[in-house]
Formats: sequence, structure tokens, C-alpha cells
Amino acid sequence: LRPRGHEGFNRAVAVVGVGLRTEVEMLQCVEQVEQKTHNVTAITYRRAWLRRYENSSRFQGKATRSWLANCNVENPSWEGLPVPGVVYAESVRIGAFTVHEDLLRSVPLEVRVTRPTIANWTKQGGHYRTEQWVVPGARNKFKIGHVRVSFFTNDWQSREVTVLGQNHMGSIIPWEASPSWLCPASSLLKLRMRDTWTKEKFFEDMHTKDGAVVWVCRFAGLGALWIAFGLLAAPVGVAADCVPWIGPKLGDSAESVTCCLAVVPASCCCSLVVGVVWMALYPFFGVATVVLFGAACVCVALSGERQRGKAVEAARRVTPLVHRTCSAP
Repeated sequence: LRPRGHEGFNRAVAVVGVGLRTEVEMLQCVEQVEQKTHNVTAITYRRAWLRRYENSSRFQGKATRSWLANCNVENPSWEGLPVPGVVYAESVRIGAFTVHEDLLRSVPLEVRVTRPTIANWTKQGGHYRTEQWVVPGARNKFKIGHVRVSFFTNDWQSREVTVLGQNHMGSIIPWEASPSWLCPASSLLKLRMRDTWTKEKFFEDMHTKDGAVVWVCRFAGLGALWIAFGLLAAPVGVAADCVPWIGPKLGDSAESVTCCLAVVPASCCCSLVVGVVWMALYPFFGVATVVLFGAACVCVALSGERQRGKAVEAARRVTPLVHRTCSAP
């Protein structure tokens, strides 16, 4: 692997590794604008090592003392500098398998690369430094344009790695979940350095993480159903408010009662939805939950039928008394 964008480094720096990261910094002038009051703006300048080009032609306070004391020259162009970024190997052999670039991007590149001195560059503190881009002239006493370049690759002292994916003819590719699992968008392709996973540990971590999310979604769904059924019963409280004298208190009581009773149909609907989904994943629990929902519906229907029977019986007892009362002149 070789860096890009600079012929000298391209010839001198060659790395055998997973990737090569290039960092390029230049000492540049930076403008800071601070709004002191509504009509007063303070503009100051300082020097800083930046990994991007700062366009000094847009600076507004080049007549200030801060500019003259800290900068006094324009920032030079970055043309000809090494190209910052990361270059990865197309593929790497890990044991008996081949891992491609998309998976190698998770490998940390933190070990500095040091090579013999390159022409017009000096090594200092792990950096390659040069003044080739320094703006000439007596005004540039702060060496604005001073450049330092660093290279990083992977740590070969730590070679233990765990790869999670699907073996396809010796190559590791993303593993896709079957549509029958009700999660067709789920995929798995990971690489971990410096430690190892066991299959048991991996599935235990996944189950713990997914289990918490599932229970949060279940309770959120139950809460949404509870609110929905409570709002459906809201007209009962409105009707109770219309009763003279005691309407407001009766309405508040009716709303409290309907809110508490709304949890019953909400729980039934929630169990139905959970049961239907579980019938595909866990048939035993799914069937049991759907049966529980059916039993709840039957109990509600029988209770309603019983109450209606009591009402009809009471009406039959009252009707003859009414007729006798009306027929006596």
C-alpha cells in the first residue's frame, strides 16, 4: 500500500498491512469572529495546525493588530501536498478465509509508519515536516505554510481477530436473515480486533440487546392501545357532564372509570397482535396467546349477554305493574 498524491512519498513509503491512513496538516491563519454587542464585532486571528484548507482571502480584519501580530500573510494553497485519506487492501487472508475491503474498514489504523528521510522532508516526533509551502518573505516570521504529514497502519502485534459473516466459497460475505424469520432486512457482517468472540457470547449479547428493545416496543404498543380505547370511551364522560348539579364531578368519575376499564380491551388486542406474530416464531406461545384472546372475548360476550338477560327480566317485571297502574281509573 502506498500513499496518494505525492511522488516522493509514493516511492518511499510502502506498507504491508490492512490499510494506510495519511494525515496532512498545515500551519495556517485562522479567523475568529465574536459578536460583543449589537453593533460591535471583535475579529481576532491565531495560528493553528489544520487538516483542511482555510481560505484567508475571505478574512475581514486584515488591518487589525491581531492580523499583523499573528499572521500577516495569506494561507498558501494545498496544491501538490499528499492526499489525506485511507487506502485499504482489496482483500486480506484471515486463516482459511478471504475478507474484502468493505469489512476491513473497521480495522483501526493507529500505528505510525516511519521510513527513511525523504528529500526536502525531515522526521520529527513521528511526523514528516517541510517548509516547501511556507510563504516566502520577511513578513512570514511565523512560518505559515509549514506542513507535517503522518502515516498510520494496523498493529501487527495484535493479530487476533474475530470475523462474523457467511462463508461463500472461501470469502466472508454479509449474512442475510431468511424472510421466514420476519426480519428480511437483518444482516450480519462484523470484524473485531484485539479480542475474540465465541458463538455463545455473541448470541447472548444479541439476545440481551434485542430482548430489551422488544419489551420496550411491546409496552409502547400496549400504552398506545390503552390511550386509543380510553379516547373511544371519552363520550361517556361528556354525557355525564350534562347531568344537572353533579355533572362535573360525575363526568370526572366516569372518565376515571372508563380509563381504568380501557386497559382490558387494550390488553386483549395487544395479546392478539403478539400471538399472531409469535405463531410464526414460537408456535406454542403464539397459539396460547391467541387462545387467551379468544377466551377473553368469550367472557366479555357472555358477561354482556348475562347483563342483557337481567335487563330483559327486569323489564318484564315492571311492565305488568305499569299496565295495572294505567288501567285503574
